[in-house]
Amino acid sequence: MVFQPAMRKFNVPILRVLYPFFIGGAVVFYGVNKLQGTLMNSPAYINDPRHPDAATRKAHNAPH
Repeated sequence: MVFQPAMRKFNVPILRVLYPFFIGGAVVFYGVNKLQGTLMNSPAYINDPRHPDAATRKAHNAPH
């Protein structure tokens, strides 16, 4: 009995066709990350107790 693969191998240029989508995804990821960081440190949200740096800021600004 000879082993027959379930699918044949075809030479399809996946990366050459999809590279604009990979680049676009990376640009969107970078832009959303920068926007999130900018808005998180804006004056409207800097004193929010859910802010990731709230505990370190509170300890740093506490009276000694």
